[in-house]
Amino acid sequence: MRGKIAAKCGDSDAAGTELQQAFSLADQLQSPSLLYPIAYDLGQWYESTGKEREAAALYGKAKATIEQMAMAVEDEALRSTFLQSVLVQEIHERAARLGE
Repeated sequence: MRGKIAAKCGDSDAAGTELQQAFSLADQLQSPSLLYPIAYDLGQWYESTGKEREAAALYGKAKATIEQMAMAVEDEALRSTFLQSVLVQEIHERAARLGE
């Protein structure tokens, strides 16, 4: 949250630092439900700073995490709802746009 708030307030350096810390923590915790949205937020930050290669890698990480999570859901209706969510769709669109 601190990273998103810093970004909204225009403090790009603080936003990047906070988002990178959050991503590292989510990765260490091996928490897919935390990892994919944070990877997306950090990817947006990288994209806003002109680092499209890094952004593409993070969108790819988010997309792969989403796919792993979706495969684990046995209920087709729940899986479909998850895959059609706004955030998941945005991640897929950004990953496709940047070639990931």
